[in-house]
Amino acid sequence: MADIEHKNIADPSIHEPKGVSSATAGQTYIADGAGGGAWTTTSTIAGSVSQGVYDYNDLATASTPITLAISSTPAGATEVTNDAAGASTNTLYSLEGLDDVWLSDTDRFDWQVSDKLALGDTVSIRFDVEFTTTTNDTDVFLWLELGTGGSPYHLPVISATGKKSSGVHKVLEWTGIYMGDTNTLTNEGRVLASADKAGCTLKVNGWFVKVLHTNT
Repeated sequence: MADIEHKNIADPSIHEPKGVSSATAGQTYIADGAGGGAWTTTSTIAGSVSQGVYDYNDLATASTPITLAISSTPAGATEVTNDAAGASTNTLYSLEGLDDVWLSDTDRFDWQVSDKLALGDTVSIRFDVEFTTTTNDTDVFLWLELGTGGSPYHLPVISATGKKSSGVHKVLEWTGIYMGDTNTLTNEGRVLASADKAGCTLKVNGWFVKVLHTNT
């Protein structure tokens, strides 16, 4: 019998794992525990984690800042807008099956676009805004409301942060959340802001969002 190089052996005579000749680039052979297996795209392996990133840059408030309500609680705060029309908006690296997590037409976070996210998934948000105060010793506030439309609750992004002098105050803060219940997962979220003195405004540079999804 003539010698044959292993690389020249074709299916079905090729040594296991069979099917390698028709597997696509990036696939991994996953054993099924019964003496066989299948070629699988790694992003779909149960228990693996997929990441998506989103950057939403506002345009409108660059020229027309939001006038803030006088309040120290979310109940009296102003809802913050982000039209995602700025030049730095980037959703090219979104999670597969989840094109957006911020809906600019409603100014809400929506975690259930395409029903992609699930309980236990995590989200990190970097808020980039600029408060303008007109009075010394002004407290400014920024909240992330979750469960909007269901049972809303509020996470302070910045709480009673005093600004000693009047002027423009840039705020860059990270907030992490997880889908711990269906109220958080299936309802929307929104951003609220206020100040404890009159005449304050808010410019929205935008928010960067990182989503981690566990594949099932």
